[in-house]
Amino acid sequence: MVAGVPVVISDQVYIWEQIQQAEAGWVSPCTVPGLIKQLRLALADRTERQRRGDNPRLMP
Repeated sequence: MVAGVPVVISDQVYIWEQIQQAEAGWVSPCTVPGLIKQLRLALADRTERQRRGDNPRLMP
């Protein structure tokens, strides 16, 4: 995230709520279908990846 790269993480990672709130990536249920869905969303839209990558750096 410091490098401006959005993340895809599981909802089992302790910072998932902060990632979701900051829109700094995609949060996935801890299942293979859930991960596939979030990865597809992340890879589908370059503009959205850029926006989510920039979000953590814009936070106060």
